[in-house]
Amino acid sequence: MHVGQPPTDILDTVAVELAYVATHQPIGVFTWAMQEKTKGRATFDGVLGSTHGGWKFNDWSYGTNSIQNPTFWTHMSPGNAALLPDSQLRTNAFFDFTTSTNKAADLALEGPNGSGYAQTNRNRIIADAIPALTLPVGANPVPSFSPPLNPGERNFNMPDLFKNDWPSSRPSTGPEAGNWYHSDFREVAYLYIYKLFDELVNDGHLQ
Repeated sequence: MHVGQPPTDILDTVAVELAYVATHQPIGVFTWAMQEKTKGRATFDGVLGSTHGGWKFNDWSYGTNSIQNPTFWTHMSPGNAALLPDSQLRTNAFFDFTTSTNKAADLALEGPNGSGYAQTNRNRIIADAIPALTLPVGANPVPSFSPPLNPGERNFNMPDLFKNDWPSSRPSTGPEAGNWYHSDFREVAYLYIYKLFDELVNDGHLQ
């Protein structure tokens, strides 16, 4: 789990990743968490987050240029934000969805055909403007994978069940000792994870 603030530009990202590599963590660790945290907070679009949507405050409505709150760079407190009625948020979003280069981007969401616009652009909006609030699939058990009326467990703790020792290049002590990172099914040699592939063959009836 990534704790703390994510990097917001490429140089900062490179520095953070080099620091992780220095502690023997794989390149790209926490990428998923960082891209969700930087939606709306990144310095430009295209790599690691976006300049719109996400956690970017709508300064015009609730901060910098607001009639309700004209103090420069002061935003509404979480407590006051929680009091905003749904009817107001539908036409005056608390978080911003314009971009740094296109102030009209997605403003149709607040128009009379906002629902239709959202449906047409659903995949893009979810991908680059709406941050996930949950951990990625695989970090926690998924109850629907083990329905009570269906026999057979389909939630697996891979480090406990499928590891056959672990590469010496990985930390052997400390909080990162023996960690199974995202994509280690691909990155770690077959010798150490062959039990996982045996399980995939069995579950998929691929014999």
